[in-house]
Amino acid sequence: MSNLLFALVCGGFFIFVFFAGGVAAIIFGIRNRKKATESQSWPKAAGKITRAEVVRETDTDEEGFTSTTYRPDFEYQYEVAGSEFSNTRVSFGGTTSYSSKKKAEEKLNQYPLNGTVSVYYDPQNPAESVLVQGTKGTMGLVILGVVFVGVSIITSCVILISFL
Repeated sequence: MSNLLFALVCGGFFIFVFFAGGVAAIIFGIRNRKKATESQSWPKAAGKITRAEVVRETDTDEEGFTSTTYRPDFEYQYEVAGSEFSNTRVSFGGTTSYSSKKKAEEKLNQYPLNGTVSVYYDPQNPAESVLVQGTKGTMGLVILGVVFVGVSIITSCVILISFL
């Protein structure tokens, strides 16, 4: 009986963590999408790209397999009402990594170093800004959260039914 109780407590804990992570992803994703929608009406300021490089990221899994991805990394500066700001966010859709360095460089070429860009900033908080307005790519986190919540609910139901 004690093994069964231990299994239920551990299983319940992992289901709870999965559920809580899903809820957090949904909340963060909805907030991110709201900001992305708001960005469509933000004012524009002239900005300058101050850093543009391709970042190489290597990850090795538990079995020793290595994967390498490349991500364009930007920083830009802009001025609002006499105050200078800098940011690295291109859009609210998240950061895209590529398996090919060439693809990352193609994206990087859209924002050349020392190039002039249009920066869209939050009038309530000018430190928050994007280079690309809109909601493209902002539903991924919400969908992931819904999947986590759904899996945790289904798993809980299966466990409860198996004990009835």
